[in-house]
Amino acid sequence: MIGGALQGRALMNKPVCSRNLILMLGLAGAIAQAFSLSHTLITDNGLRFDFFITASLIACIIVLLALASILTRPLENLLVVIYPMAALTVILSALVPAEGQSHEYDPGLDLHIASSMIAYAFFTLALVQALLLSRQNWQLKHHKPSALTKALPPLMTMEKLLFELIWVGLIFLTIGLGSGFFFVENLFVQHLIHKTILSILAWFIFATLLVGHYRFGWRSRTAVRWTIGGFVVLMLSFFGTKLVLEYILHRA
Repeated sequence: MIGGALQGRALMNKPVCSRNLILMLGLAGAIAQAFSLSHTLITDNGLRFDFFITASLIACIIVLLALASILTRPLENLLVVIYPMAALTVILSALVPAEGQSHEYDPGLDLHIASSMIAYAFFTLALVQALLLSRQNWQLKHHKPSALTKALPPLMTMEKLLFELIWVGLIFLTIGLGSGFFFVENLFVQHLIHKTILSILAWFIFATLLVGHYRFGWRSRTAVRWTIGGFVVLMLSFFGTKLVLEYILHRA
């Protein structure tokens, strides 16, 4: 939370501490979050991917991926949203009793779970990037540049970063879907049909966006809308299914 507040002040061009301190605060928070997860995610009977535990794990992955990406890409502005989001998932996972059961997973399922989570993490980064891009584009179009717009990289750079995040996310989502078809038993029997269909739909949305960008020059508002649409579908697949199964149907 502190790191997010400091990054927010930096976006507003207000006096703030060094960039390195903001990054170190995020790294320290991610390490602490991972340590906390080790006591709830890992049990004697295997791994427990409860709804809020999973949300906290993905948030931790998002922070770590963002920090790693910042080493080569100007993505510091994403931290203003990512840091508070990660802190919120930590609080919720600590306060809400776990509903999911623990299971042992074979290496094939580990690949499916890991690649799916990484894909979701990259698409979350893409969503935040798209929202910042939308705000920047609106302000420039209406000749109302704010401190936020002035702090962001140029519009072309923002668009390039957005499509890079989508590319990487789509690669991991492809791996997740492929490994799911190979290693998940009774895929269409164990209440996973909706998750599978929504994940495939999200894949087609992001793939169509990339084709539209490189073949037809889709940019700016079109790219933002498709990114938001694809993320909403993927979120329903990832968390909507878990929410219904665990807290409405009470099925692991």
